Amino acid sequence: MIRAGNDNAALQVAESEPDLLSVCAQLSFSEAERWNNLCRERGLPAGFLFDDQQILAVEALYGKTIGENHPLYRDYRQAMRQRDEDRALTILRSIVRLNPDDPTARSELNRLSEKFLRDALTRVVTLFQEGQRPEAIELMDRMERFGAQHLSEDSRWENARQLRILYLREKAEEQILQLLQEATLAHQQELWEKCANAIGRIRNLERDHQVKLKAHTLSELERHEKWAGQLAAEAEAEASARATVENLLQEWQTLQKDPPRGTSLAVIISRHNQWLQRAENVSARLPENLIREVQDHRNLVRRKLSRRFAFFITQGVVALSIITGIALYGYNQYQLRLKARAELIEVQKLADSWETLSAVAKLEQIKSAPRLIPMEQAMVEEIKKLKQQLEEQRAAEIKLQAEATYLADRQKEGIDASNFAEITQRTTAYIEALAQLNF
Repeated sequence: MIRAGNDNAALQVAESEPDLLSVCAQLSFSEAERWNNLCRERGLPAGFLFDDQQILAVEALYGKTIGENHPLYRDYRQAMRQRDEDRALTILRSIVRLNPDDPTARSELNRLSEKFLRDALTRVVTLFQEGQRPEAIELMDRMERFGAQHLSEDSRWENARQLRILYLREKAEEQILQLLQEATLAHQQELWEKCANAIGRIRNLERDHQVKLKAHTLSELERHEKWAGQLAAEAEAEASARATVENLLQEWQTLQKDPPRGTSLAVIISRHNQWLQRAENVSARLPENLIREVQDHRNLVRRKLSRRFAFFITQGVVALSIITGIALYGYNQYQLRLKARAELIEVQKLADSWETLSAVAKLEQIKSAPRLIPMEQAMVEEIKKLKQQLEEQRAAEIKLQAEATYLADRQKEGIDASNFAEITQRTTAYIEALAQLNF
């Protein structure tokens, strides 16, 4: 009706006693889905689950604001013109639910409710006096749905409630005797489910109406209850075993398939272990050699895990060896660089002290030393500078040695007026050059 756009008709159906949302609230509970699955596993009848979208659609009817031109107001006015106060009261309750801000509707609802309860109470007393107890109880139930809390101080209402309790208890005792006969017959025919159903209804009547069973009735009931309970437990165990076998077979099919990418082999082995543990109690019901196949499959996965573990260990050892080799290689190169740096410092000291030949020999030794990696650019530049410095120093030494040889030869030949000026000039220049070179 809601999907067809007939909201008014849908609302009237939902508001008919008992109202739909109240029934849904009573039948709904948090573990409904789990309960239905359990019933199916045990082979028991299960109710259907409520569609949340449908319930929301019904609740949305109560969220729509209505005005005086709404069909409910029209139906209410028609019921009042026909003096059908019961129908008018029912419609008025729906109007107040949908339009709680209408003070006139609420006031009229309170007036009609009080009038209905007052007249209904008088009618209940009359019905009990006339022996029409079922009609009286039906009317009392309707009064309670409309709200009869303020009648608790009326002695007529309290007397009516006591009469209802006594009547319902009598009816419960009659039903218990009938159900006990059904249970006895079911026991004789070995129909334990039918027997258990009758016993359950007896226990509910006994509890709800506080019925005190006679000794022989209670003894017979307990005998049937023990027999049906034992068979029910056996049937439940059988159903549970069948469900376990079915789940194990389905899970085995899953285990045989290739696991999703990224699934740990240890997790797969754990699933095999759980499967084998669950299969211990139902091994006789499983296909022949299935447990052996699962064990073999688990061992195969274990070997694969061991190979993978060994591979990772080998890779780790290789990686550690490479890292250690790189570290040692780097350390050796660092030490070689330190040694080369110290040798360059030594060459620089020899050059500064004009031990040119020793410095050149030492520098050539550094350059010709074997190396696994090329020399650093900074060190190459430093060697070039030292080489250039030593070449300049060597050239200066040769020049000075030549000049010293020339002056020594002139001294041996003798100094006279013809060469005195030249020798004096060259001697002075020779001394200045030595002074510049810190000799």
